[in-house]
Amino acid sequence: MFSPIVKINSIRILLALAAHFDFEVHQFDMKTTILHGIPHEDIYMKLLESLDIPKSNLQQVCKLQKSIYGLHQSSRAWYERLDTFLHHINFKQTKASPTIYIQILDNDNFIIFPI
Repeated sequence: MFSPIVKINSIRILLALAAHFDFEVHQFDMKTTILHGIPHEDIYMKLLESLDIPKSNLQQVCKLQKSIYGLHQSSRAWYERLDTFLHHINFKQTKASPTIYIQILDNDNFIIFPI
């Protein structure tokens, strides 16, 4: 599954613009982003043997409600959820790069959000 990410050249351009125009820059690392994706298809997982459950129940499976690390669909599911949210709060994707979102607040203020 393909999940777009911002290119390093786009980040370099944004940082160069920020330095030139003396923009304020904020950076953060979202460590558990994968866990917030919601898969579009049904995904089932075997129960772990290390769980404290009777052996007879180990033949059961659980249906995942959220993405987990290691699934091919996880990063795409997270990207789609974030994309939907950003559009909902009036961010627009740039034509040059679909991974850079911008929101114009007024004549002098705007937010650029690369993912």
